[in-house]
Amino acid sequence: MTTCDVLVIGAGPAGSQAARHAALGGADTVFVERRRVVGVPVQCAEHVPLLTLSALPRPQDVVVQRITHLRTQVPGLQTEALRAPGAIVRRDLFDQQLTAMAQAQGAELRLRTIATALHDGVMTLKSPDGPFQVRATVIIGADGPHSKVRAWSGGGATRFVQALQYRMRLCAPMTTTECYLRRYLPGGYGWVFPRGSEANVGVGVD
Repeated sequence: MTTCDVLVIGAGPAGSQAARHAALGGADTVFVERRRVVGVPVQCAEHVPLLTLSALPRPQDVVVQRITHLRTQVPGLQTEALRAPGAIVRRDLFDQQLTAMAQAQGAELRLRTIATALHDGVMTLKSPDGPFQVRATVIIGADGPHSKVRAWSGGGATRFVQALQYRMRLCAPMTTTECYLRRYLPGGYGWVFPRGSEANVGVGVD
């Protein structure tokens, strides 16, 4: 049985930031990630606001392209570009910088570690070395939209949209992110997020 003050399940941006601030406050902190490499595979359109980017120690290492505006296109309405300074980033490197920031404050990261059960405040986890248990004063579930921690804690069912995204070449440079609202995309939208000579192009629908 391992003990700690704070156990964070998931080492994405939310989990890494939670672990970082917990460790910064003096808590004995462990955060775990089911993947072999943090941030891989990427599951994101990769746009972040300028304010979020400024929190990184080396933002220049993750930026693919700067963004100036967001344009939302709605049939029958005039299209306007909203000023939204930010950047398209390498999301894997973005996540890895946040993880490194948490580790620099003393949080312990364990990769290839999966939460399998929660009972009476004890989390059972499985790593390549086998199963083990952690008793933590605080457990934070940052394990994504299909969070096991949320379900074990009594969270209700959540509805999701279905989404697909592809990396496609651009015919011309873009400095805006674009969203498309259409009747044939019920409960969702389409997007084009430029990243240099390419773009992340996708749709999400109910």
